Amino acid sequence: MSTVSKVIKIAAAEIGYPEKATNSNLDSPTQNAGYNNYTKYARDIDAIPHFYNGPKQGYPWCTVSLAWWFIKAFDVDEAKRLLLLPEDSLGAGVYYLKRYFRDAGQLGTTPKVGALVFFGDEHTGIVTAVNGGGFSTIEGNTSKAKGVVANGGSVCAKSYSTVKSSWTFGYPAYTEVDEDKPKVYLSPAMHRQNECCYPREDGQQCYEALENNEYIDILELILNRCGIDTLRGYRRTPMDGEDGEQIMYNNINAGNAWKPDVYYVSHTNASTNGKTGSGTAKGFSSMYYPGSSNGKKLAELMVQHRSEIYPYSCKTVARSDLHELSDTDAPAVYQEHVFHDNPEDAKWFHEHMKECAEADAKALCEYLNIAYVDEPKTEPEKNILYRVQVGAFRVKANAEAQLEKLKAAGFDGFIVEVEK
Repeated sequence: MSTVSKVIKIAAAEIGYPEKATNSNLDSPTQNAGYNNYTKYARDIDAIPHFYNGPKQGYPWCTVSLAWWFIKAFDVDEAKRLLLLPEDSLGAGVYYLKRYFRDAGQLGTTPKVGALVFFGDEHTGIVTAVNGGGFSTIEGNTSKAKGVVANGGSVCAKSYSTVKSSWTFGYPAYTEVDEDKPKVYLSPAMHRQNECCYPREDGQQCYEALENNEYIDILELILNRCGIDTLRGYRRTPMDGEDGEQIMYNNINAGNAWKPDVYYVSHTNASTNGKTGSGTAKGFSSMYYPGSSNGKKLAELMVQHRSEIYPYSCKTVARSDLHELSDTDAPAVYQEHVFHDNPEDAKWFHEHMKECAEADAKALCEYLNIAYVDEPKTEPEKNILYRVQVGAFRVKANAEAQLEKLKAAGFDGFIVEVEK
């Protein structure tokens, strides 16, 4: 099954990815940025036999990133079908990719969501929205600068107010119509050095980034169970070398390009050095941008549902100084679940992550006006024994003879006297 939303979701998650200076750190969302056209996209596609007519690492990569998004959304064969690529394709070049669509009668001048846009023969991307006479895109190997930028060095979301006469659009033959599901973008904490005082059972040092990613794992499953589509931000290893601030901006840009109904941020708070466990503050805060009535409404629902399970203070807070509240297009909430420098508060959160996720999911469902779906109940296994009876005899001697036969054959047995 191929739908537009799947490939746009994959593309949105790649926003901010930079090309690399050398053939190292290819999977990193921030490290080794440069302008030598090294990417994970070319590395992965070069490993697929006969996808292109030769290796593409080190070459301009707008079409290669596009193909990678289709492969990740579907599979190699479906990506080749949708992009009209023959064996040993020349489709890494914009001119040839456009020609494949032209020759198949799938090229036109009208922007449509899910279409490929061809900026002449120089550059391409995928259309994510159509707005009046203009359209929005996600493009590889471009920049945030206005207008068409080929060889710009990163994956970016862009917008164009008009369609120029030299631009055309290729229409992949998607096989399914998208379901109209509500969408929530999930942004876990990206702080690298925020240590927490909770003593983990696995012996790892607890970090804010680690515990919030584990929490998002639980929340995402519940939201999906309720029929909500989700896209989550980068899963940061607590002590990796990524640029946390850049990851935050990548998340904001990805969320805005994906166009969710809600942008959800998951953090824990601190009033001291978290590792020491010397904090005394406790409490849950759901924060929203002061100018967002929908953000305030959602934060109030979060507090309502969290206060049913959490034994300490629950409150809403208006904040204008947080980029993930002020710079997101969708209504946003920024959760500070507990104080991770307070041993009692941190312990409560780790022991009640599932209940917290269920409470937040109920708030999101109520806000989105959809039914919350409970976890399916599983019947406990019954302790059942199955007896094998070889025979029943009126004469005890006959029963004893049968038992001897069983023992001679290597089976244990016994005689039970039953009154009829």
